[in-house]
Amino acid sequence: MLLLLACTRSAPTDSGATDDSVSDDDTSVEDTSCEKSTWYVDADRDGFGGGSTEACDQPPDHIDVGGDCDDEDASVYPGAPELCDGQQNDCSSDWTQDDLVTFTHTDGTVTDVSADFRGSPGVPAEPWFDQSGTFEFCAATYHFDLKTNGEAVTLRGAGSGATLFDGGGAHRFLYIQKSDAVVRVEGITMTNGWGCYGTAISVWQANSCSESGASSGGGYSNVDLTLQDVVIEGNENLRGNALVSLKAGKLSLIDSVIRDNEGDVIWAEESDFSCQNSAITGNTETGVEIRVEQFETSHEVSVTDCDFGAAGTAEDNEGTDFVIDQWPSGTDVRVDLEDGVSFTCDTTVAACE
Repeated sequence: MLLLLACTRSAPTDSGATDDSVSDDDTSVEDTSCEKSTWYVDADRDGFGGGSTEACDQPPDHIDVGGDCDDEDASVYPGAPELCDGQQNDCSSDWTQDDLVTFTHTDGTVTDVSADFRGSPGVPAEPWFDQSGTFEFCAATYHFDLKTNGEAVTLRGAGSGATLFDGGGAHRFLYIQKSDAVVRVEGITMTNGWGCYGTAISVWQANSCSESGASSGGGYSNVDLTLQDVVIEGNENLRGNALVSLKAGKLSLIDSVIRDNEGDVIWAEESDFSCQNSAITGNTETGVEIRVEQFETSHEVSVTDCDFGAAGTAEDNEGTDFVIDQWPSGTDVRVDLEDGVSFTCDTTVAACE
């Protein structure tokens, strides 16, 4: 019988053999031959970076421009326009927000217009703007007579206790020269103004005054004017004309005070009027006069929690607090009011409740 035996043979081991599993073109080893660049993280995406890193390739959220002194605020970077926000937006070491005025256009572009508003008590600046946008006034005292022709304009101060418009006893503050405009004034005090037909704010009169009388001009109507956190005090109206005048528009007082002025306060011809949590006190003439054509037009008049000065006190207006004048018949509503009053009026029948 022939017996066959199967056997196996192990491959010899060679400690110097090469492992075929390791490829000659393995790239897992860091390439130290590249030229590294400095990259800056741009967390707020304003085009300037803060913290830096060295890398061959640009890391995510990094750029090649540094210098951002606050990479968590997109309004702060080298060369940024200054804003009334209490910080150096341009990363400069020099403080530049005293009497700063900026204008933000409707497309978001911010322009420093401070030079246009730098006047003096005797020589006010006379800026004129025909664009829509927002004026920002830092905490300071300003002397100017602004004329605006924009369709939508806001004047915003740092608060009525911080931003002061001073008329120097010689001029008004704002002349709106655009029909159908929407205008807001916020966080501002207007004082020491002088003139006719809108000593503080005029919408439709040219405010040309003389000692012998007042001449009016212009005809801008349907303006929607809102005053919020505004103080109008210590102004003088020549021959008793109004501090705020408008025609065929809308006037809204919100959290505002009009006090201790000489002359009528508000003249609103063919206009809506609303007062919310505001005060019209201590003035020498009529508080609010709404003039309408007899029985022909209806206007909304709404007063909510507003003060007109209690009778017999220094805060009481010397003239009638509230008047609806139905011209030319003379069928009027004339009432003296107290503090904290609320009511609405129907101008077509000259009645309030």
